[in-house]
Amino acid sequence: AGERALGTAEVPRLLLVALFGAALAPAALAWGLQRSGALAGSLLLNLEALFTVVLAAVIYREPIGRRVLLACASMIAGGGVLALRLGGGTAASLWGIAALVLATVSWAADNTLTRPLADFEPRITVFWKAIVGSALSACVSLFARDSWPDFIAALGLLACGASGYGLSLRLYLR
Repeated sequence: AGERALGTAEVPRLLLVALFGAALAPAALAWGLQRSGALAGSLLLNLEALFTVVLAAVIYREPIGRRVLLACASMIAGGGVLALRLGGGTAASLWGIAALVLATVSWAADNTLTRPLADFEPRITVFWKAIVGSALSACVSLFARDSWPDFIAALGLLACGASGYGLSLRLYLR
């Protein structure tokens, strides 16, 4: 439908997108949620938008209007309230929060790096990002000697990833 095919010039960008968005961010999210909880996770995941705005402004010189600034200030305030609430938290919960922030920064980098790929065929972009991200995650899992999920759990994870990640990325690129 008029989209260009990916070329070898896009390979480094695609590798970075897969590293940040398909390998590092999900692993940091899962690790962080295990140590900080759902409340912290749900509030801190809003930081992805804040970091995306900042990266888009710095890298692509995107203008930031008053409404975007207000939204960013609200996210920072929410994070501040969360930090005050967890000020006496355990070291594990603080490391969990740091991992959640790393996940949001990684997804913001993914968003920013993916923008130029919108001119290419979305199906192929999503395919290669998924393949490279899955391979990176599997390598880390093998290196860490993590146990593999059983068949039913693996099917559930595949369905969640295909719809929540693959489909959403394809729609974003469209």
